[in-house]
Amino acid sequence: MKVAAICGNETVWSDAISFTTLHVPCLAPTDLAVVELDHQSAYLTWNGEADSWKVAYKTSNASQFTEVSVNTNSYSLTGLAPETGYTVKVAAICGNETVWSDAISFTTLHLPCPAPTNVTVSNVERNSAVLTWTETGTATSWVVAYRKGLATNDQYTEVEVSEPTCTLTDLIEGTEYSVRVRPVCSGVMDSWSGLVNFTTESCYQITLEEGIWEENFDSYTTSTTAMTGYTPDCWRVVSEDATLSDESRPQIYYQPNYASSGAYTLRMKNRCLYSMPLLNADVDIRTLKMTFKLRQPKTYFMLQVGVLDANGNFNVVKELNNTSTGIEDVTVDFSNYSGEANSIAFRNVLSSGYSYSYSYNYLDDIVLSLIEEEECFISLPYAEDFENYTETTTTVTGTEPDCWTLVQEDVTMPDNKKPQLYYKSSFAHSGNYSLLMNYRGVYAMPALNDVDLKDVKLEMYVRQPNSCYQLHVGVWDEQTGTFEPLALVNNSTTGVTYFTCDFSEYTGTGRRIAFRNTLNGGASYNYSYNYIDDIVLTVNEPSDECLVRLPYSEDFENYTIVTSAVTGVEPDCWEMVKTYVDVPDGKQPQLYYKSSYASNGSYSLRMVNRCVYAMPALDADVNINDLHLSMYLRQPVKCYQLEVGVWEESFTMDESQQGVITGEFVPVHTFNNTGTGITFVECDFSNYTGDGHRIAFRNSLNSGARYEYSYNYIDEIMLDYGTVAARSFASDENVIDEMGVDSYLENIAVYPNPTTGVLHIDAMDVQKVECYSPMGQLVAVYDNESDINISNLAQGVYTLRITVPQGVTVRKVVKR
Repeated sequence: MKVAAICGNETVWSDAISFTTLHVPCLAPTDLAVVELDHQSAYLTWNGEADSWKVAYKTSNASQFTEVSVNTNSYSLTGLAPETGYTVKVAAICGNETVWSDAISFTTLHLPCPAPTNVTVSNVERNSAVLTWTETGTATSWVVAYRKGLATNDQYTEVEVSEPTCTLTDLIEGTEYSVRVRPVCSGVMDSWSGLVNFTTESCYQITLEEGIWEENFDSYTTSTTAMTGYTPDCWRVVSEDATLSDESRPQIYYQPNYASSGAYTLRMKNRCLYSMPLLNADVDIRTLKMTFKLRQPKTYFMLQVGVLDANGNFNVVKELNNTSTGIEDVTVDFSNYSGEANSIAFRNVLSSGYSYSYSYNYLDDIVLSLIEEEECFISLPYAEDFENYTETTTTVTGTEPDCWTLVQEDVTMPDNKKPQLYYKSSFAHSGNYSLLMNYRGVYAMPALNDVDLKDVKLEMYVRQPNSCYQLHVGVWDEQTGTFEPLALVNNSTTGVTYFTCDFSEYTGTGRRIAFRNTLNGGASYNYSYNYIDDIVLTVNEPSDECLVRLPYSEDFENYTIVTSAVTGVEPDCWEMVKTYVDVPDGKQPQLYYKSSYASNGSYSLRMVNRCVYAMPALDADVNINDLHLSMYLRQPVKCYQLEVGVWEESFTMDESQQGVITGEFVPVHTFNNTGTGITFVECDFSNYTGDGHRIAFRNSLNSGARYEYSYNYIDEIMLDYGTVAARSFASDENVIDEMGVDSYLENIAVYPNPTTGVLHIDAMDVQKVECYSPMGQLVAVYDNESDINISNLAQGVYTLRITVPQGVTVRKVVKR
């Protein structure tokens, strides 16, 4: 480098000198990190600028580093030892200068622990199975997990083993299991094998291939000692409430006077749950009944009979406590059991079941058979007068009617408080016997067979010796184990009273009519006493008199020939459904004889006082929105008014969970005559949006603000279809366009209903009619017929599935 001086036009340079610049500073690498790691390698990265790099690493306990030169700021260390700690650092090399980063440490991962392969189940027996698999990786042990069934939410039972084999024990016979295995490597668990499924062997002895299965215990031993030590084939102790000695386990007992036939019986002793052989998969336990001989040497010895489900839960079906210490006959049926059964089981108890104690029960001559349909199912009509069960003259006989069942105990009942036949002619309606309902429980009749409960009518005679005694009538649902009350018997006297009800409001799936004692309006399920007699069940077929079919007219002339002003007679099936004040006799709606108040003839219907008065129910095929009502109305005072509307009924449960039928009046039109003479009035119900099926009337004053006494005289009532409904039965093809397909399908009429034979379907092109029984079975098919004959079908309620080109609609019809 040199420098020049410039003076005017003259430039003079200095002597030149020389120099050399310094090198760039060499900085240590930063952000050294292990970004990928496994059992034998580690991938390193770092930041910085350098001509090249050097990586140094060593095991944590070594003194010397191993160095590797690299040209990039990342490097993969390989060939490392698994599960080993390492120290590593990196140097930046700039020319002759080397600058090292801080050292970091890491530990390599353990060796891979792959899932076992070739998992195999062998030597499957009733209660055990052997599991083997192929060893892979370097597992130090294995965890075997197994569960019942295949559902993923079932909880596993886990067992750890040191060899690639495992024997599973204490399995349930005849049960499906899933099993899987995972290795344990240096204490770290890794991946599972796939699921392997198997089913344990079972002692399926109860097949009922010939309708019966028997066990008399005489084929097991020829020993003459009292205790043989034998266990019947496939019987097993399911659980022990106390540790059992060998002598106290259930086993065959040799003593002829304890056996019913032969010399051997099964002795149940001590606290355990003992089950019979498994039921075959094709046996529905609800179709079974069991009979056996039972000896209980002490009257306080008891035996619970029940069902063992697939999860090992015991469900008590019947509790037995003999009235003597001899051999007695026992019958148990399982028709009310609602779960999935595995086998029938027994458990000893003491003190009404509160203690699972030693007790002694000797069982012999067990017979399982199918319940015959006629035994515990009833068809209609059905009558029960309780006279054919007993000849005893004692007050309480201890006898139950066939197939009636105490299905629920609200408190534990002693034997003499359970429902049973009662001998006292003054308490019976006819004969000498009635059924005594006593104490707190639900008592169910036999199940209805091929009958829709909603179509059943119940009639009976009831005696309630105390006016506070009451009785709920309802339905027992076998599947849910619940009682739904539908009617309350609350006699006004303490004598024998006639009672009737139907089950049209019932919406459940139960098939057994049942009874429960109550007190205080049903709020308390107490002891109470109710004596039931002369029960009759029939099909509650709709009556022509109590269903309004169109056209319908009512002129009130055919009810009476009396000449007094107020006759006291009500029209058939009309009903005072609600009162706002107590209505004394003479103030309730009734026929009125006065020709000047009637339109034609001499009679009209007088509405007086504060109440709602409902006409008979509309036929199921009548849509209330399509109706047109006309009538003659006389209101003697101009402030009198009459509301025409719909009475809506619903079934609800009150706060004490009792069934209550409630109703509401929905006004549609109000009539207020301009004069006090007879006036023709009319209205329709096209704007009504509810689901009621009874037209009703209510007196009012002052534009309806007060429901007062008022007087309204109604005559010449006519109900017919309005213009919209009339179109639904026309043959003009434009009907469908005008109404729409949905409305057209909804208004297809089927009549007469009820019928004894031929039904007409009022549609333009009927393609197919499918007829289904009350049990949902297809019983008849009619192709391209609008008139179908069902005279060959049994009485009952049938469902028609009607197919027309526009779609499908469904109708219910009653066959008489």
